[in-house]
Amino acid sequence: ALTDDAVIQHCLNQLSNDLRHMAPPDQELGIEVRGEMDESAGVRRDTLTFVTTTNPPRAKTFGSDVVKVAYELTQTVDDDESWALVRSVSANLLALEEEDPEETVLLSPISSFVLSYYDGEDWLDTWDSTLQDGSSPTAVKVRIELAGETEGEAVLAPELLVAILARPRVGGEPTQPEGGAR
Repeated sequence: ALTDDAVIQHCLNQLSNDLRHMAPPDQELGIEVRGEMDESAGVRRDTLTFVTTTNPPRAKTFGSDVVKVAYELTQTVDDDESWALVRSVSANLLALEEEDPEETVLLSPISSFVLSYYDGEDWLDTWDSTLQDGSSPTAVKVRIELAGETEGEAVLAPELLVAILARPRVGGEPTQPEGGAR
């Protein structure tokens, strides 16, 4: 295979950490979870944008561990058939003007990036928290197909299934378990 197992594992770990620590959507703060399906010529190149709390603050720099991340495929310069999985990070969520995100190529070359979102009953191809009663998916499934060395040959990375810990607030109050001490 073209891609080193350690690179694939790092990519899946990064995705998994970000997803597990997804911040619950909050319209007042402008925090959304948005997953879009992009399919052309039978190939899926999905995108996902959300806020997460896994960014390690860097010493001596302004920043936060709460960041907006986006995962998407971008075409690599050298080849119009080759795509890379890119993680974009916007650290200042309160910026008046949108800043250019810090982009990191996690995995390349990739032929497809397929995301599915579990709403508690069904798997969906897209997610928009503003249309889902302000909620996060309860799980996200990630399927990455690596580009093979010869045309038509694809290698499947291990499928990733991540339960989402974020829970929306109900009526402005954090949800509490029933029957607790008073």
